[in-house]
Amino acid sequence: MQNKLTNTVHWTRNRVNAFTLATCIAVMGFASAPAYANTRVSDTVTTRIDSYLLNSDNGARRIYKKLSKRAKNACKTSGHQTLHDRRVNDACADGLLNDFVVDLNDARVTAYHQTSIAK
Repeated sequence: MQNKLTNTVHWTRNRVNAFTLATCIAVMGFASAPAYANTRVSDTVTTRIDSYLLNSDNGARRIYKKLSKRAKNACKTSGHQTLHDRRVNDACADGLLNDFVVDLNDARVTAYHQTSIAK
């Protein structure tokens, strides 16, 4: 017959209350920190594209979608977001995508961007 080791934890009411309070404080602290983690304005965002894709309309669409996704990821903040935060993130992504298109200076990508904005 084998003996099994068991551990019994005896918590007093004061220790349970202290543990609960410490856990709540830690959770609230971690929940509020990510909202301000990505507030630096001087970050540089770069992306690479394959230039051979600029030779076709389908390739231009693929490039535009990649640039759009890159802009959204660069402007995204983690944590709880209010409606105002989401609007700020969307405006940031729209501006960054516009900058990408202007810097690329390709007629097909610019035309696709214009039709996407018009929708």
